[in-house]
Amino acid sequence: MKYIVGLGNPGSEYKKTRHNIGQDICEKIKDDYGFSDWYEPSHGHFRQSKGIIGDEEVTCVIPMTFMNKSGMAVAHFIKKDSDLIDLIVVHDELDIPEGEVKNTTQRGAGGNNGVDSIIKTLGSKEFARVRVGIGPVDEDGKVIKLKYRGLVSDFVLKPFDSEDVRKEVLEKGTERLLEILKNK
Repeated sequence: MKYIVGLGNPGSEYKKTRHNIGQDICEKIKDDYGFSDWYEPSHGHFRQSKGIIGDEEVTCVIPMTFMNKSGMAVAHFIKKDSDLIDLIVVHDELDIPEGEVKNTTQRGAGGNNGVDSIIKTLGSKEFARVRVGIGPVDEDGKVIKLKYRGLVSDFVLKPFDSEDVRKEVLEKGTERLLEILKNK
């Protein structure tokens, strides 16, 4: 069983924001592959949907906590170090240009509070990550570094510039996630 954790914040005010692209990718996987309806266990801080991709059983998980408490949800199904091989965390990445996607393992949080919470809760960074770029770029295509915390929050908690841009980023993130699933 593979676990895909899509990071974001709960609540309608955060829907379709840059920060919730991980959740949006889990929603897309659920819909595209006919996964089960979302189920929210009474003992957990998440909702989950199960299905099959290729030959692989997959559970999509969306934490129902705010980003900085994402580890609480992951702790319910990752119980030992050997489970880490089955975990893929999908999240927004401000340091990557909008629309670019990278996958990594064994890296620090890079300023993402959700990833930081998961690393601290699990005591490990030995899990796969799909880093979906949301960073603003200059005319040369280089990421513009947002220097102040308030600027970062304002940027990530806003919707994409257009629905077409959001759909393109969503599609690229989903494609990369599927590539990882096929190669694991």
